[in-house]
Amino acid sequence: MKKTITIVFMLLTAMTFAQKGEKIVEKYIEAIGGKNKLESVKSVLQKGTMEQMGQQMEVEIYQNVNGDGYMKMNMMGMALNVYGIKDGKGYVMNQQMGYDEMDETQAQSTMEKNKNIFSDVISKYLKGEKVEYVGKEEVDGKKYEVVLIKSEGEEVKVYFDTETNLLAFSTVETPQGKVTNKIVEYLEADGIKFPKTIITELGGQEMNKISMKEIIVNPEASQIDQNAFNIPE
Repeated sequence: MKKTITIVFMLLTAMTFAQKGEKIVEKYIEAIGGKNKLESVKSVLQKGTMEQMGQQMEVEIYQNVNGDGYMKMNMMGMALNVYGIKDGKGYVMNQQMGYDEMDETQAQSTMEKNKNIFSDVISKYLKGEKVEYVGKEEVDGKKYEVVLIKSEGEEVKVYFDTETNLLAFSTVETPQGKVTNKIVEYLEADGIKFPKTIITELGGQEMNKISMKEIIVNPEASQIDQNAFNIPE
């Protein structure tokens, strides 16, 4: 009997923590614009800069809910297409700065990432991935609500600002070390708050920083570089 009560208590505790974790994510969704507003977004075009290894480059990223998208960069006057994909067919820039066609696995993976127009946190939550409340943690003198999102063998710890309910940063353990993605500030576009500046760190060392200057929600076809979907000649 005592063992049965213990098991029931553990199950109820797990359910309570799951519900609290979901409520925190729901508050975040509300803080950046609300579920209905987010569901109205079918595509996003972002333009800004990326800093990596001491070099700064202009960057343009397009994504839509079908998985189509592209990423272009301009570094020291040199225009580069990082990747492009449409209707399940795409290409990616190789180490020699040439281009290779994506195989089926690459194409599928890229499409899934493009569908995540917002943060992986929202995407995983809306897909029904497991959300678990961790508790409150203090980092650098500031308190955060922390949830754990588990999917496909990966566990991502997500830290939410207790005052604004906004996502502040997330961490994930990798074979190379702990990767931290910090959202320094947000930029509002069409009534929705998007991450404006994101810093990615590996083992505490900054790897890259991306800052968006312009975000266009549901851009018109004329605003999208249609040539970026095809392998550059």
